[in-house]
Amino acid sequence: MKAKHIFSLLLLIICLLIPFEPVSRWVAESSTPVYQTQPCIRWGDWTVGQSSGSGNTVVTTFITNSEKTACVKINVKYCASQPSAYVYPIESFDFQITMNNGFTVRKQVEATRGPAASQFSSNTTFSVEAMLEGPADTASVRSCNNLNGRNNTAMAVTITFKGYYGSDAENLKTVTLTKTWTQDTVDMLRQEYVDMTPPDGRAELPVPGRGQFKSEISSNGVDDWNTGHYSYMIDVGLKAKKSSWLTQVNNYRTANNLPVFADRQFKVNSAYRNPYHQRFHVAAPNVASFHSRHCYGDALDVRTIDVDSDSTVEQVVGNKAKSDDGVLMELRAVDAGAKWTASWEYYPTHTHADWTSRSSWPPPKGTVYSPPCEMPDDTTTSSTNSGNSGDSGNGNSGNGNSGNSETLHACNVHTISTSGDHSLQASCSTSGCISTNFYQCQHETHTYRSIAGACGHTYPSNESLSHREVAFPCRSHLYYVCSEPSTSETRRHHRKMLPCGEHLGRLCAASSYHTQSVSCPQENGVSCSSGTYYQCSSHTHSYPSSNNNNDGNSGDGNSGNSAICSAGHTYNPNNSSLVNRHRVRTCMRPACGQSWQLCSGGKPSSCGASSSWRCRE
Repeated sequence: MKAKHIFSLLLLIICLLIPFEPVSRWVAESSTPVYQTQPCIRWGDWTVGQSSGSGNTVVTTFITNSEKTACVKINVKYCASQPSAYVYPIESFDFQITMNNGFTVRKQVEATRGPAASQFSSNTTFSVEAMLEGPADTASVRSCNNLNGRNNTAMAVTITFKGYYGSDAENLKTVTLTKTWTQDTVDMLRQEYVDMTPPDGRAELPVPGRGQFKSEISSNGVDDWNTGHYSYMIDVGLKAKKSSWLTQVNNYRTANNLPVFADRQFKVNSAYRNPYHQRFHVAAPNVASFHSRHCYGDALDVRTIDVDSDSTVEQVVGNKAKSDDGVLMELRAVDAGAKWTASWEYYPTHTHADWTSRSSWPPPKGTVYSPPCEMPDDTTTSSTNSGNSGDSGNGNSGNGNSGNSETLHACNVHTISTSGDHSLQASCSTSGCISTNFYQCQHETHTYRSIAGACGHTYPSNESLSHREVAFPCRSHLYYVCSEPSTSETRRHHRKMLPCGEHLGRLCAASSYHTQSVSCPQENGVSCSSGTYYQCSSHTHSYPSSNNNNDGNSGDGNSGNSAICSAGHTYNPNNSSLVNRHRVRTCMRPACGQSWQLCSGGKPSSCGASSSWRCRE
């Protein structure tokens, strides 16, 4: 029994001594670090097309730079802290960029910037800049069944970063980040503005900001506020504009003892339109405006109604004698603050009004809104201020200096990572610029030659657009943007009823026959009972107790009354054929405006010279 106890005690001592030897060996071997953890990385700043953000921004939608180009600038950074004191730094990396709708990478430049990668600084960036190119959109040849751009397909860009690390250069491990930017509905709509490449050197379409697009506004069941093909639209107070316009129409009717129109009778045919619908499916190219204000939410097309209640909606394209309802609608829109109107000259059923001054719209020819793709050289930029890497651990950078500043361009203002032209220029090639010995990146500080403009102002040559001439609504007269005319002056160039009360026209082009009344001539000291008349009117002078029957035209037995035409002839006003012979006839075309009488030779030969614009009485 005693021997058995001694054996058990010895066995216990042996078991307790066995673990000490392996632990001692592990402690001895652990003096050399074991690298088993991949580095922690994250997305940094990014720009895709015309959209930008930082990190894992919630919004990852975008629009391209132009119809055929999309530029990408993005970087990856180390996390603020690493998961272990023993991680391998990124030795090399690459980016893979793919895009749908036929876009492919045309040029790609990668670079490492900031402190050396071995320092694990969150200021170290692994970046890429790329230009992608694709085909033009072909919406113009599509059927009317598809009115959205890009075949109604959201554009998408996928970027994958692969960082390589490890101790075996022949068998490096990979840490990967992947991110996809996909257009949401709002940016699919905004992309249409980008894709509308202007014809004939016109200005590009400005792209509205995302915040300008709202959900469709409610309708009364009659008005069509959104005649585009998305669930979003731009609404610049459209309901308020309609209400103000209707108020002005009803003010006119009240003044003429007519009942007012209800809101549902004043029907909005069209308000907002997406650019593809506007350009390709609204009307013929010579009618539909490339820069339509319908695409910017401050234009209304309202069905023309019988404003004067004469039982007929008088609006016939090209017939100036039957367009008073359209004209009345235009005039009331101007009273409601509209800056541009059109009706019977172009549209058979509706009146257009928008609230944008033509001094600022459309943009001047050649205006470009698409941001350019500025790519760096085709060389990979090495790390700057990397110092001596020392140990590979994060935080032990040896004796190096881990500062974050970068080398500057020759301009001594921008860092080497800033793209663009920073070279010294002897002179500026821009017309009117008198700057010399400047850096190209500081172009905005240039000095321009002063110009004494025809508008009467003296201004720098680079501000010429702010002093250019633009057309009044009549399209015949001009004014300067820097001196916008008053509302009363603008109205002189709108089509409306002339002072004579019988003819439509524009005051700016109307002859005195329509704008100034004249005194009736006396006959044998007897005054006409009317006193005054407009020479454009078929006015018959009435002279009580006058028996002058000159011109041999009174042979109908009614010798107790006579009249004198504006040419000085005396005739019998009771003879309808003589009245027709002596009345004044006026061409209704504003560009002509000539008047004549059959008793004085008839219509001038110059009046009917154009077969497409025969003069109308």
